[in-house]
Amino acid sequence: MFYCALENKFTGKVDEETMDIYSRGKSLLARLASETREISHNLIPSPLKEFGLIPTIKELIHEYSSSNATIQFDLNNKLWEETTMSTDIQLAVYRILQELINNAVKHANCARIEIKLSESNRDYQMSVKDDGVGLSIKKEDLTNSSGLGMSSIQHRLTVLNGEIFIHSEKEKGTEFTIQLPKF
Repeated sequence: MFYCALENKFTGKVDEETMDIYSRGKSLLARLASETREISHNLIPSPLKEFGLIPTIKELIHEYSSSNATIQFDLNNKLWEETTMSTDIQLAVYRILQELINNAVKHANCARIEIKLSESNRDYQMSVKDDGVGLSIKKEDLTNSSGLGMSSIQHRLTVLNGEIFIHSEKEKGTEFTIQLPKF
């Protein structure tokens, strides 16, 4: 609206070059506003809001079904399906799983990925294990990782007081075990 008023004020009073600059600026701002809206909608995937964590994880796994890796999903506890887990924890679990699956598919050259979710009285646990090439990364390397995904995982865990344990052997794969405290 502000631009319409400004445009009306400028019409006939500024040269064509200035109006062209103004029009390009207006177009750029409209595109940026649209992209910002799209980014904000993608921060929390709509299936997570509509259907919950487990169906959204199953959909994520389905999205990777065309990859070379077979993904096995094991839900060790029905409470994950019925939980009153906060949206922040659900989003962190989803994004962490998304990143770990993506990394396994893209970099591990694996044929199989196992995802296990369980919980205790104190925390939620998840494990993502692949049979790929393995990697040489330690827990303390996550913060300093040049990859945005791994440092993002560490940041999410730090915010939620979570922990990550990494076990990897060359040519035998990698297992990430994550614990998130219940609040």
